[in-house]
Amino acid sequence: AACPPPLARTAEGCVAPLARVRVAGGTLHAGAGDWEADAPLPAHEAVVAAFDLDAFEATASAYRACVAAGACARVPDAEPGLPVSGLTRDEARAYCAFQGGRLPTADEWTWANAGPKARRYAWGDTGAVCRRAAFGLVAGACGFGARGPELAGTHPDGASPEGANDLAGNVAEWVAGEPAALRGGSYASGLATELRSWHVRVAAPGARPADAGVRCAYDVAGAVLPSAPP
Repeated sequence: AACPPPLARTAEGCVAPLARVRVAGGTLHAGAGDWEADAPLPAHEAVVAAFDLDAFEATASAYRACVAAGACARVPDAEPGLPVSGLTRDEARAYCAFQGGRLPTADEWTWANAGPKARRYAWGDTGAVCRRAAFGLVAGACGFGARGPELAGTHPDGASPEGANDLAGNVAEWVAGEPAALRGGSYASGLATELRSWHVRVAAPGARPADAGVRCAYDVAGAVLPSAPP
């Protein structure tokens, strides 16, 4: 059977490809602009240079290749197309180094989600519904009894304008910096507020949350910081 786009048929099954999107640089106006925001970032501005970002969360298939190369620690295996989960931040960092990248900074991750218009979610300001993100799968509102995420890339309606999938939901994503933090909510998130661009989930650096995965960022040759607005 054919795989639903954007997944590709491999010998292992339906798996999201190793693909990247270009995120143009700009000035991030961080901090929630609505009263209902939950655990928002501290309000600040930051100038972000252009960078590349994985179009999909790292899959179990891609992580398995890192383990086979001796560059990643073994973690519980999963169906190839599922996002790898249960990672510590150091394990996430090692995977990104294997791919020639790094963990995104908190400002880069927020910029990829919010963009110049300070979107509430990766896809826009409204419409936090089940077809756009894998969330609320453990105890509602999108399912009950789930023990893990869905196949990476199976919610294309929730992609960012650049084409980054699952920035909201599925697995939470480690970012660089202090304090150690996860972004984007996950399949276990019960509230849409946890999917918002400003939501921060602080974790111990050595923690291994069951729903923690990774998406890598990559420096762009020649990228410079854009001029900040006056």
